[in-house]
Amino acid sequence: MIGSPDTIREKLRKFEESNIDPVILLNQAGKNTHEDICSSLEVFAREVMPEFQAREPAHQEWKKAVLTGDISLSDLSTKDPIYQRATL
Repeated sequence: MIGSPDTIREKLRKFEESNIDPVILLNQAGKNTHEDICSSLEVFAREVMPEFQAREPAHQEWKKAVLTGDISLSDLSTKDPIYQRATL
């Protein structure tokens, strides 16, 4: 993800709404210096993470309910084009 803290929060909220867990962020791509990477991580930790950390207990409760069978997830349709493998 590339963008301002607001842009990143908006994108992460969409993942969160889908109960995607976890998300891996890769800062080492491209020509970023060590200082750039550290700065980016600091901004993320300070300006983005707190919102999501505040809701993590609720997510863990949801996840526990799914794993115990108290919540049943709907089946995904593998016929949906988003799940189709591209052929070359």
